[in-house]
Amino acid sequence: MPSRGVLNIAGTQKTYFFHGNQYAQIEWHPGRVQDSVWYGPAPLHNWETFKKAGFNRIDAVLPIQGHPHRAYFFSGDKYQRIDFVPDSFEEEAVGALRSISGNWESLRNAGFNHLDAVLNVPGTTNETYFFCDNKYIRASWHEGYGGEKTLEGPKYIAQGWGMTGFDRFDMVVPHPTICDHAYIFHEQKYVQVKVVPGGEHQLLSDQRSIGTHWWPSLHSIGFDK
Repeated sequence: MPSRGVLNIAGTQKTYFFHGNQYAQIEWHPGRVQDSVWYGPAPLHNWETFKKAGFNRIDAVLPIQGHPHRAYFFSGDKYQRIDFVPDSFEEEAVGALRSISGNWESLRNAGFNHLDAVLNVPGTTNETYFFCDNKYIRASWHEGYGGEKTLEGPKYIAQGWGMTGFDRFDMVVPHPTICDHAYIFHEQKYVQVKVVPGGEHQLLSDQRSIGTHWWPSLHSIGFDK
């Protein structure tokens, strides 16, 4: 399955979904099957910053707390920090294109040379779960400079997140209004969980298949394949 990055648009019910060399905006409402395609699918290189960086896919997107429209975008073994304006083609790279191994000590020490998904830790301002293949870490970090610290892991996803029934995560979508809830996707299925940092995460829904009944918008544009 192609790389699948995701980014909630702060203050809205919309989310960017990146799928291979395309992206779309989806408007959705948790707990209701009322999601719809707001924009797209469109070529990834509509984002000039992605084109200049040589990104042909977006693997994961890390929102920067305190900056609602700024994030780290990860593609392969590199990443770019970007300011963007939703519902426009206005974006600007902040800093240079960088390698993960050369700039994220916590990821390098964990052996993570790419990312599949990320999730900011609820109740914190600078902690994140990073997922790579079948492992994950929880680490603290600071925008623009080092000072990272690994707080948990590396551990197997099946060990720390076994309640999901997944051994890998393709993308994690934070609940837009309940900070400790998230939707975790693997291939064509997803679950909803309550995140309990340092404790046992709680399963809120069984595995469900993306399709006409659940996330029909993603199904309608082929983002479930």
